[in-house]
Amino acid sequence: MEKNRLAVIGAGPAGITAAIYGARSGLDVSVFDGGFIGGQTAWTSEIENYPGVDFIEGYEFANRLKTQAEKLGVKFINENVESINCGGSVSLKTQGSGDFDTDVLIAAFGAKHRKIGCPGEEELAGRGVSYCATCDGAFFRGKTAVVYGGGNTAAENALYLSNVCDKVIIVYRKDKLRGEKVLLNAVFDRENIEIVYNSTIVEIVGEDNTAGGVTGAVIEKQNGSRETIAADAVFVAIGMQPENQVLAESGVVNLDKQGYVIADESCRTDDPRVFVSGDCRTKEHRQIVTAVSDGAVAAMNAISYLNSLN
Repeated sequence: MEKNRLAVIGAGPAGITAAIYGARSGLDVSVFDGGFIGGQTAWTSEIENYPGVDFIEGYEFANRLKTQAEKLGVKFINENVESINCGGSVSLKTQGSGDFDTDVLIAAFGAKHRKIGCPGEEELAGRGVSYCATCDGAFFRGKTAVVYGGGNTAAENALYLSNVCDKVIIVYRKDKLRGEKVLLNAVFDRENIEIVYNSTIVEIVGEDNTAGGVTGAVIEKQNGSRETIAADAVFVAIGMQPENQVLAESGVVNLDKQGYVIADESCRTDDPRVFVSGDCRTKEHRQIVTAVSDGAVAAMNAISYLNSLN
C-alpha cells in the first residue's frame, strides 16, 4: 500500500517540527523550503529561551532541525509553492516541478518584518535602514543607531546594538515599553541606550546613493511637533506580518483582517486536509517554542485525520 503523503510549506521551526512528527509516524514527507531554512530563527543571533538549551545561535538551531528531519527521511524541496488547489485532491503548483499532489497539507509560511511605510524607508533600505540588528549591527560599530519599536524584538535589537554602537535611541509610540521584564531591565541598565516615548518615525532622511546612507530620523510627537534625530542607522522592530499570500490568492482557508489563517490551538482549518502552524496563524504569542508546539500539534492532528480515513 502506498504511503500517505504529507506536504509541508515552510522550513521554519513549525514546519520542520511538523515534518519530523510526520516522518516518525511513517508518512512520506516533503518540505517546500523556498530556498531558505529556519525562517526568522535563522536571523536570530542568540536563542536563550528554548527549554533545555542554555544558548544556541539561530542559524545552528535551524540547521540542527533540518539535519534531524533528513535523518528521518524528510525530503526538502528547494522551490516555492505558487498556488494551492483543494478540489478533489490537495494539489500544489510549484515554480519548477509543476503539480505536486498530497493527502494532507500543513502550511507554515511564517511571517516577515513589518515596515513603517514612511518616506525614505524603501530608498535607504540596505544603506542604514535594517530589520535585523544581528545581521547589520556590525556595520555601525561606534556610531548611533535608532531602534523603532517597543516590544521584545525592539529590546533585543537595542541590547545587541548597545554592544557595538556608541549610542542607541529607542523610539516608541507609547509611554512605556512592553515585553519581558528581564529584557526591559537590561535595557534600562544600559547607559548608552536612550528612550524617546510617545513618538513615531514619519520620515527617514539621508542620501539614497551608493556612497550615501541614513543621516537621521524625523519623529513626530503626540502634540504634532517634529524633530530630527541624528543617526547612522534605523532598525525597524515593529512586529511581523504573515506570509500568507499564496493562501489568500488560492482561497483554500479563511484569513482574518491582518492576513493570519483563522485556526485555534488544534491547528485545523476549514478544510479537514489542510492544517496551519506557526506564526502565520491567529494566536496570541509567537515564539520559537510556540511554533514548535504548533508543528507537533498540526502533524498529530493530520495523522489522526489520515487514520480516520484508513
